[in-house]
Amino acid sequence: MSDDFRVGRQIEVTGSIFAQYVYFDYLVSSVIWHLLNLKKDLGMMITGNLDIQPKIDMAIEIAIYKGELADIQKKLTTFKNSTVDCESIFSKRNQIVQGLSFDFGDGIERDSNNPPKKSTELSIEYYDKVHDEICEVNNDMVLLMKNCNISVH
Repeated sequence: MSDDFRVGRQIEVTGSIFAQYVYFDYLVSSVIWHLLNLKKDLGMMITGNLDIQPKIDMAIEIAIYKGELADIQKKLTTFKNSTVDCESIFSKRNQIVQGLSFDFGDGIERDSNNPPKKSTELSIEYYDKVHDEICEVNNDMVLLMKNCNISVH
């Protein structure tokens, strides 16, 4: 396989990972709008500037308060609890889409919390694995949301 193809495939999968992550963010927002009985335009004003973690927290807290959407609440809680380690979808997505380290051109990565380490290139299989993981989370959320008549579009 040529390097050009590999870079093109990495760019393609990176874009899809980013799009799937944005879609997950939208799904969580939709849960909040549903719980608060908000139309999309007003809902966007309320949740639009929030990062994903506060949105997940908000959706869980409102669902608990209202005693609604137990399955979605459980799914979001499980997802939230899985995001605290470096193997979480958030961490993997950030590593691929945003980059976690700084490379000063000498082949050594540095970040503010860890000692220098040798730079390693992520495999296309890793990209595909992360993509599949975030798609699975989205598919699970969509099924749960459809069962509750919550918009997924």
